[in-house]
Amino acid sequence: MANSYFQMKQFRVEQSHSAMKVSTDACIFGAITANYFAKIEGLRNVLDIGAGTGILTLMLKQKLISTVIHAVERDEKSIKDLRNNCAQSLWKNDIIIFHENIQDFNSSICYDAIICNPPFFTNQLLTTEIQRRGVRHTEHLSWKDLIENSYRLLKNNGLLALLLPLREWNFFVKNIDTSWSIVELHYVRPNNKKVNNRIVVFLQKSATTDFSKVTSIKFWTIYSKTGKYTAAITKLLQEYYLYLD
Repeated sequence: MANSYFQMKQFRVEQSHSAMKVSTDACIFGAITANYFAKIEGLRNVLDIGAGTGILTLMLKQKLISTVIHAVERDEKSIKDLRNNCAQSLWKNDIIIFHENIQDFNSSICYDAIICNPPFFTNQLLTTEIQRRGVRHTEHLSWKDLIENSYRLLKNNGLLALLLPLREWNFFVKNIDTSWSIVELHYVRPNNKKVNNRIVVFLQKSATTDFSKVTSIKFWTIYSKTGKYTAAITKLLQEYYLYLD
């Protein structure tokens, strides 16, 4: 039987209530985003939409010491893990949790950045387990809602970080208009024999930047021929994962 928790170097993620458990994809997303946000001067406030267990919130907080993170989660069960994990962390005073839909969420501040691992699937068969279906499919958070509410909650030139299957990104991008700029794309594939199947996207809220210009494209391969993490992934996850020193 798998552990009910995922142990990192500086925090533990309990996940017994959440439908979506900690995954390698999510950890890679969190590490890439933490590194990217760490380069942004003056980044003080971050919003995590659909925070789940809090894995992304905690990875960002470990890296971004001076940042306050607001974590929004609608799921009744996931919020239990989220609250517990953040309360037990070293950074509990800098994490504020909200139990509500992002569509109803209002904030007195405009955020410097937003991170979201959104519901992936739109036109595929729904899973039969209700809670898991709610976090994997776009029934409760359409892409239109995600884009509109992210725009509403971000400051001018604020950043939105997303993780999507590559197939879904090809549909998602059609929902983005010229008020957004694609500033960086990270393509991820399982190994050298597989095609890219995930993409980490950084969008910027801007009405002036050229929408068609992609400033940076990067590629990641998770596993080497021996089945171990590649050197690049090892370096990326080293400050979080146990036994990667």
